[in-house]
Amino acid sequence: MSPTVQTLPPGWRIEARSPKSRGFEDCAIRITSPTGEVVEYLARPYQVECDVTRQLEQALSAQSAPTTAVA
Repeated sequence: MSPTVQTLPPGWRIEARSPKSRGFEDCAIRITSPTGEVVEYLARPYQVECDVTRQLEQALSAQSAPTTAVA
């Protein structure tokens, strides 16, 4: 097995969404390739996979949030 990847290669995109955050019925993880091809993994809200998707969504949101420096 390969080591854990913390960043995506250039041109790749990953998105996560959950019912709790945006009113969707299902949880979804969407991976988009540099050429625009999309793979989407769906889970129902009561499945453990949906909880993991929520955690990923929160982590991605925290990662993309602007940071401010305190002097």
